[in-house]
Amino acid sequence: MEPTQSPAAAKPRWVMLMDSHGCSGSEDVADAKTTAASCTSTGWRFRVSFAIAAPPAFSFLHSDMLGGAPAGEERHGPPEPSVIAAHGDSVLFRMAVDCFVYTAGSVVSRLPSLSLLPAGSRALSLQDTGILRRGDDELLVVDLTVSRTCRPPRAMAELCVLRLANDWEINTAVPIVHGDGGGKGGDGLPDFWKAVAAVPVGDRYLCWINYLSGFLLCDMADKTSPPKLPYVRLPDALTRDKEVEDEDDDDCYSCNGDEKPTLKRSRNMCAAGASSVRLVSVDPRCCCGGPGSSSCHRSRHAFTVTTWTMTLRPDKPMAWVKDGVLDSDELWALPEYGSLPRVPLQYPVVSSDDADIVCFVVRSDYGRYLADSQTWTVEVNTRSKTLRSVVPCSSFMAWKAESIITAKLNIR
Repeated sequence: MEPTQSPAAAKPRWVMLMDSHGCSGSEDVADAKTTAASCTSTGWRFRVSFAIAAPPAFSFLHSDMLGGAPAGEERHGPPEPSVIAAHGDSVLFRMAVDCFVYTAGSVVSRLPSLSLLPAGSRALSLQDTGILRRGDDELLVVDLTVSRTCRPPRAMAELCVLRLANDWEINTAVPIVHGDGGGKGGDGLPDFWKAVAAVPVGDRYLCWINYLSGFLLCDMADKTSPPKLPYVRLPDALTRDKEVEDEDDDDCYSCNGDEKPTLKRSRNMCAAGASSVRLVSVDPRCCCGGPGSSSCHRSRHAFTVTTWTMTLRPDKPMAWVKDGVLDSDELWALPEYGSLPRVPLQYPVVSSDDADIVCFVVRSDYGRYLADSQTWTVEVNTRSKTLRSVVPCSSFMAWKAESIITAKLNIR
């Protein structure tokens, strides 16, 4: 049976967003109702809009220049947008040397808008920067800097907060304190800890996650005490206290321009309500059912998808609760799976609308290069263990899946 594609929802409740730079082969058409225009500090006039698709298909941020190059910019090509962060209906992106916040239009009256961050804003990045929508009137841009020294304990960080229409508030020497989660004590961060994504939760929390070890939690609603960053370990089954072997193994890891793997190909964390997070991990399974890859040809690509949930309570004990395990044999046996390759799922993305829904990439060239490779995105309900949708996509888009950001963009 061939895999089927579910019809796209006219107005999806959430999207998997990436910028269109380098995706010129995409046939997606931007929705005119999402258009907003502005100007960079160097004089480039532009407009942005979004090509919206229901997951597991990708949505894109597009840009168009309005007019020619400004004086002094003739030798530079037109800038391309690069998505940094999103929360709800707001998207932070970089345009040349500037950063803008896009706010979607409301169903009733508000039009889409662009807000330019203050001149000389910090070098914001996908890994270290998050945004947090707090009600209708407040939006925070938050940037985290952690020393990259390998000498433990790394017990301090710099936290910079920007409230739109204000300037940066710089908090230096913010203490990193031990939280719960994995259950192993000790303050500070592990050697070489580095955030790979910032996750907004409700209208209160931001989490900076490292999929090898744990995350830093910041309560942005606490204005009565100095800021602090509880460090919360991942479940014991997932933590790695020593350097990961086989760092060049493309089947398991991805390296974000660094010497350390990020595991974004196999793990993802997202909000699961106003004060909880959901963690999903794709891990190899031996043919005997235990953890670890198998040398048996029949089950050499066998895997499990495990999900955990944690309720965030910065000043109280926190613990991971395992929600369930989906085995590859259960997934492959579904008639909807059809003739898709029996290989590990990659790049999990937890839905920001329903934490039981996870989207993945499936590649026919898993572990090797094929000139005629094929790629699909699939949507799975990990609780009911059902395959909801299968959508073909280009291999290049799948390669960019590491930079996917979830958002909720209202279409008027």
